Amino acid sequence: MQPSAARASPLTMDLARRGAMLSFHELPRPVVLLARDAIMDFFAVAIAGAREPLADIVFAELSDMGGATQSSVIGRGVKMPAANAALLNGTAAHAHDYDDCSMALSGHPTAAILPAVLALAERRISSGSDVMTAYVAGYELACHIGSIIGPSSQRRGFHLTGTVGMLGAAAAAARLLGLNACATARAIGIAASQAGGLRVEGGTMCKPLHPGRAAQGGVVAALLASRGFVARIDILECERGFIDAYSSIDPRQIGRVPDGIEQFFLESNIIKRHAACFFTHAGIECAGAVRSHPDFDIDGVTEIQLFLHPETIRSCSVISPANSLEARRSLPYTAAMALLGIDGAIPDFFDRVTGAQSTKLDKVRLMITLEPDPILSHTAARITVRFRTGKMLAASRDAADPSDHDTAWCDPLRGKFNILVSSSLTPAQAMELHSMLDTFDLLPDISAVMTLAAGTCHS
Repeated sequence: MQPSAARASPLTMDLARRGAMLSFHELPRPVVLLARDAIMDFFAVAIAGAREPLADIVFAELSDMGGATQSSVIGRGVKMPAANAALLNGTAAHAHDYDDCSMALSGHPTAAILPAVLALAERRISSGSDVMTAYVAGYELACHIGSIIGPSSQRRGFHLTGTVGMLGAAAAAARLLGLNACATARAIGIAASQAGGLRVEGGTMCKPLHPGRAAQGGVVAALLASRGFVARIDILECERGFIDAYSSIDPRQIGRVPDGIEQFFLESNIIKRHAACFFTHAGIECAGAVRSHPDFDIDGVTEIQLFLHPETIRSCSVISPANSLEARRSLPYTAAMALLGIDGAIPDFFDRVTGAQSTKLDKVRLMITLEPDPILSHTAARITVRFRTGKMLAASRDAADPSDHDTAWCDPLRGKFNILVSSSLTPAQAMELHSMLDTFDLLPDISAVMTLAAGTCHS
C-alpha cells in the first residue's frame, strides 16, 4: 500500500464543490466588472464570427439535423437545441481568433464556457447574475486545471481550449442547473471522456470548432449528470484519468484545493487587441511602435529581424499564409501588416489585402526573419529594422504585460465592440445591446440579450 503522501488528492471533488457552492455575492466587485467585460467581448466576437464561412458550414449542417427550438444562435435569427446552439456560438466566437485568452489555461476560456451557460440560461429564464456566477465557476475550474497541466499537455499536442475548456463548460453548466458537488463531479467526468482538440489544427477551420465542441459537450455533460448519468468523480486525479492521459504530470503530487478563493484567475483575463493568435500580438505591437517613429520609412527598409521565444515561432510559423485563418497565425504576415499600417484590430482586413497593397505586404513579409531568443517570454517580442541610411529602429513588447500596451489601447473594448457588431446590428441595436451587457449582472432575465444578439439571419 502506498503511503498517504503519495495518494492523489481528491482534486475533482474539491473543484466540483468549489464551483457548486460559488455564489454571486462572493464575487469581488473587480471580478464582476472583469466578467462583464469578458461577456461583452464574447458577444462582439461571436456576432462578427457568425458571418464567417466556417460558421456558415456548421450552421448548415446543424440546420439539416433539425431539433427543438430551445436556444438562440447568435447572428442567425433562429433557435436550435441547446447543445447545438452552444456549438455554433462557441465556434463563431473563435472564428477570428479575437476572443479573450488566459495564460493560466493556455487557451481561450470564454468561447468554450460561456456559450454552454447561455444556451441553458435562455431555457431556464436565468438572471444575469446567475449566468455570471456559472461562467466564473467554469472559468476558474478550467484555469485551475490548465495551470496544472498547461505546458505538459501542450507539448503532447493538445489544445486546452478544447480539452480543459470542455471541463470548464461542464462545471459552468452544472452550476447554472444548480447541481450539487457530486453531480458536478459526474458532469466533469462525463466531459473528460468527450474532450478533444489538437494544436496542430491551428490555421484551419478545426481550431474554432474546438471551443464550440467544448461548449456543446459541457451542455450534454451537465444535462446527463442532472438526470443521474454516472461517471467517475475522481476523473482528474485517478490513475489513467484526465491528468494522467492528457499530460505528464503525476496527479499524486497535486495538493488539496483550498476552500475559499483568494485570487481569481479571471483577474488575469486578456481581452485581445488584434484579430490574430495571441502569440503574434507582441510582434504586431513591436512593428506598430517602429512604424510610429518619425524616422520610419518603409521604402528605405533593408532588413527586419523579429526576435521571439522558440516555442512562439513554432506555434505561429506559417510563412506564406494561403487564407485568412493561416494569416492570423503568421508572425511575419501580421508584423508586416502592422509595419504597413493595416489595422489587425479589424478582422475583415485579413481578407481585404488585395492588389498593390497585397504585393507590398508580400514584399515586407518576405523581408522579416524570425530569430529565436529563449530568454524572451512566450508572449514577448523585440524587433530591429535597418535602413539603407544605416539607421536602425528597435522596439520590444510583452503582449501579456499591461504596462507595455500603447496608450491608445487603454480602453479598447467599446471601440472593438462597435467595430465588430456594426455589420450585423444597426447603431441603435448596437447601443441597446452594449447597454444591457454593461449592466449584465443586473438583468433579471438574459433572454432579451440573446434575442438582440441573434438578430436576423445574415445569409
